[in-house]
Amino acid sequence: MLATFGLILFFKRRGAPDLGPGRPCAAAAGWLTVPVQIIPGVYYPAYRLSIIAVALAVAALLISS
Repeated sequence: MLATFGLILFFKRRGAPDLGPGRPCAAAAGWLTVPVQIIPGVYYPAYRLSIIAVALAVAALLISS
């Protein structure tokens, strides 16, 4: 277990200089960046709601199979 953790740290440190200071990331779609009003006065990010929806769909598919 310690050896595995050591390897993770080694490869993480080794890969960091290749990526530079700013790691590349994909920008979210425009419709995912807007907040959604759940109840009056309470807003929740649309991308988090989409992640919850996808997770529920995957769980439903796994249960039904």
